[in-house]
Amino acid sequence: MDTFRQTDEDFLKKASSQKPVWKDGSTATCMLVVDDMVYVANLGDSRAVLCRMEEETLGGERKCVTLALSKEHNPTIYEERMRIQRAGGTVRY
Repeated sequence: MDTFRQTDEDFLKKASSQKPVWKDGSTATCMLVVDDMVYVANLGDSRAVLCRMEEETLGGERKCVTLALSKEHNPTIYEERMRIQRAGGTVRY
C-alpha cells in the first residue's frame, strides 16, 4: 500500500506543477499467487477477472466462465463517491 500511496503522491505533485495542470489519473491491478492462494489489489478504473474454462459438455464444447476478483474504484459509482466524500475528498465532473 505504501508504494501505491507514494506513486500517487509523486504523480499528483508532478501533475499539479505542469502548465496546463494535468487532469489525468492512474490505475493499477496487481496479483500475487502463492501456492493455491491468489491475492489481488487494484485501484482506479481497473479490476481483476478470473477466466476459467469449464469441462467439456456432451457436445464436446467448452465454455469460459468468469469471476470478478475485484471492483473498480470509480467516483461515478455511488458507493465509491460516498467513500471519497466521507474521507474528506471531493468529486468533480
